[in-house]
Amino acid sequence: MEHYGVPRESIEHDFVISHVLAAIAPLRDQFVFYGGTALSRTILDGLRLSEDIDLLSIGPRPTVAKALDDAIRTRLARSFGKVTAEPSLTAAKRDTEACIYQIGDTQLRIQLIDGRNYIPLPHCTALVHQRYHALPDLELTTPTPAGFVVAKTMAWSDTTRNAPRDLYDLWAMATAGHITADAARTYRRIGPTGGYPKPWNLPTGAPSPDEWFASLNHQCQPQVTPQEAHNVTLAAWHHAVTAAEQSPLQTEH
Repeated sequence: MEHYGVPRESIEHDFVISHVLAAIAPLRDQFVFYGGTALSRTILDGLRLSEDIDLLSIGPRPTVAKALDDAIRTRLARSFGKVTAEPSLTAAKRDTEACIYQIGDTQLRIQLIDGRNYIPLPHCTALVHQRYHALPDLELTTPTPAGFVVAKTMAWSDTTRNAPRDLYDLWAMATAGHITADAARTYRRIGPTGGYPKPWNLPTGAPSPDEWFASLNHQCQPQVTPQEAHNVTLAAWHHAVTAAEQSPLQTEH
């Protein structure tokens, strides 16, 4: 794990996330594993360490919340002792409320959004990398690459969120070739504007170097400057939208 260049506490936090994912994996048909942690353990494995766990329920949220809460408490007790939460997934008053689980010495934020209230991200079964010995890789339901691109672009464009790591993830997806015409068509189909993402829909400026470092230094050593990440991401979206507009009748996935 040395290549991440982060404090030991961040690695220990990431290690606990791997245990939680192993605990809930038998329930994979009840949720979609999405967000930055899912991204950094699937198509962008190795980019940065994980910080929290974001899930979308498949079916009624209360039923899924109880199953997940039971699995986390029961399956982690042997290795970490009694697991507590404030609030638990079952006690959260709103699905957007962050649930903080105390697992050993680690506090982990887990969020379960009611999938019926979220955009219908295209999803698939994906290999999730666990990173640590004695914790084999596993399969979970995650967004498709196009689904990840759409979700991250929406998060990056959310002015109330202001998370530079969203831009970092988009830069990495652009570099890996995931911002494609298919992603543009998917954005038009399920995104907030009903159209392709245009420059006026996207942030016009890059984060400052200080904001960039503060957002990412506990998860990785950034491989790119914020301005370069911004330029690459906008260019990738421009090419993707141009390609989609030139072939608009292709099937959207």
